Amino acid sequence: MSQSLLSDIAVPTDWLRIEQWHQDLMAGRLERIRAVFAANGLGGFEFAHSPTPAMLQAPANRFLLDYWLAQHGADGSLPPVSAVDPIQLVPALGRLLVVEPVDGGTDFRYRLFGSKIAAFINAEMTGKLLTDHPVGPEMICFGIALYRALMERPAPVLTTFVPAIAEYARWERLALPFIGKDGTVRRFVVGNVPFGEDGRELQG
Repeated sequence: MSQSLLSDIAVPTDWLRIEQWHQDLMAGRLERIRAVFAANGLGGFEFAHSPTPAMLQAPANRFLLDYWLAQHGADGSLPPVSAVDPIQLVPALGRLLVVEPVDGGTDFRYRLFGSKIAAFINAEMTGKLLTDHPVGPEMICFGIALYRALMERPAPVLTTFVPAIAEYARWERLALPFIGKDGTVRRFVVGNVPFGEDGRELQG
């Protein structure tokens, strides 16, 4: 498997860029993020708040969105952390991440890292921090900025991009927030699915 998506040398996290991108996402500005992605071989970046199931190509992501919508409280409150149940999420297992904020969003930890995703990037991240991810530093910055923005303004978010690896045409990622008893976001479930150049989902 090609390793060009992964960083060969650890790069210090760019906290200034994270804060800038956090503010950009809150304001709906994507130009700065797209420019950095393009400069690092990541093209086709798209971002959508509150996507509909019809906007999702991956069956696993459509299942996750339907599940998240069904878990809302009778008062319209966001789905609770208790709904993040591996038994209920079986149709998406292998394709999903379960992510928790550390120290109020200083960093984020992978409680679960799907086996199929781990096989694609050749790294097992369960129990590890986002800042320890071997992916390129621009993706770490984006991940932290995105999760911070969703802690402030929780809603489903769909992102797609074309990675710098020829055999992948596109990654489709769906991030879904779940709240604790205090009403704040305590966990994210993220569906993460790669597609090939022929438009078919890659199975790993």
